[in-house]
Amino acid sequence: MRLNFLYQKTPNLSFLDIYSLSGNLKIQGKDKYSYVLSVILSILSIITIFVISAYFVVTVFQRRSLSVIFNLDSMETPVVNLTEYPMTFHLYDSYGTSLKDQDKIYYIIGKFRKYAVELDENNEPKVTNKILDIKLEKCDLEKHFGNYKKSFSKIADLHLKYCLPANSHNITLYGKFGNLSEGFSFLHFFIQKCIKGQDGKEDCFEESEINNFLSTVHLEFMRLDYDINHNIPQDPKVLTLKADTYQLTSYIFRKINKYISDVRYSTDYGLIFESIDTIKFFQDERHEIEHDFRKQGIISGSFSSLLIMNYPKIHNYNRLYFKLQTLLANIGGIIQGVTVIVKTISFLFARKLTNFVIFQSLFEILTLPDKKCTRENFDKIIFKDVKSEIIKKSNINKSVNSESSYNFDNINRMNSKTTIIR
Repeated sequence: MRLNFLYQKTPNLSFLDIYSLSGNLKIQGKDKYSYVLSVILSILSIITIFVISAYFVVTVFQRRSLSVIFNLDSMETPVVNLTEYPMTFHLYDSYGTSLKDQDKIYYIIGKFRKYAVELDENNEPKVTNKILDIKLEKCDLEKHFGNYKKSFSKIADLHLKYCLPANSHNITLYGKFGNLSEGFSFLHFFIQKCIKGQDGKEDCFEESEINNFLSTVHLEFMRLDYDINHNIPQDPKVLTLKADTYQLTSYIFRKINKYISDVRYSTDYGLIFESIDTIKFFQDERHEIEHDFRKQGIISGSFSSLLIMNYPKIHNYNRLYFKLQTLLANIGGIIQGVTVIVKTISFLFARKLTNFVIFQSLFEILTLPDKKCTRENFDKIIFKDVKSEIIKKSNINKSVNSESSYNFDNINRMNSKTTIIR
């Protein structure tokens, strides 16, 4: 069976042919024509790719390339442990001066309240209220600050402040304030007037003098808190000493509600696969101030209170470092981008030069009489002379239709429409 028909040309179906052989055009015996500008651009592109790639490699391995996703979670129960963290309380006047003989004017008491849901004898849920009285003492750096002496060591008039001693009680804030279905706990402080015969107080000023002293005072609440520095790879939480100031008066009862956030911070340290580590800590969220025209609160003689409770939503942070897959993708993108830019610049400058070299080679092959191809007369050569010589000496099987003077578009047409057999 003869299969000659398989070798016939199919010009109309060439776009479907993906296995045909392609011819290579060589310029002066080489696959590509190299010139000074292209070499310079190539060297610059290689340096650029190397520098940018090195930057990406360094940022990935030094953990400087990261993203952080933050969200609030109201489904889980917040838990904040304040047991080991000391707190200080202090009243001073409008000039920032401590009240003279302050023990005869006011004192501060603390209560830790816990509402728990338990089953009674009939196996039914029952809410129990447990109160832990906390005695605040005048601050002593060696006695009350545990592992955080350094943080409080430079505080002025520390001995005049009242302290919640570190590690003296198990103070864990649990649940959402007011949620009796699951239970909750909170820390409550009351600022009390010194009243003779109350809480063992015997040496107090007269009530009129106390009201005069407390007509305009400021409460300084100092405690430790955590800030977040996402650029620290190992441990992003940063312990800081913070102080809040609230204006108080003995004529109007003021209730300060302070919210503490339960923070869950997860970090994926894996270079290829996931390797997640989660740490827990707390942060100040916000505070609210409520005013009551009563002159005292639920405890006789109190003119202000500070309630510390959980913020109802958990703060979730997810820190993701760039993986090696992302590094390779970035480097690949840089290589492609630089290549496209350099090729574009090179093409704009090299097109005419390359066509000139090709055309000059044709002159050498065809040995046209009385014609000399130089860069000066390159654009003035009559294309029909070249055409006739090509047809005569190179067995061209497809004619060139254009009769116009040679320019860049002509040479492109010649390359696409003319097949040189030998």
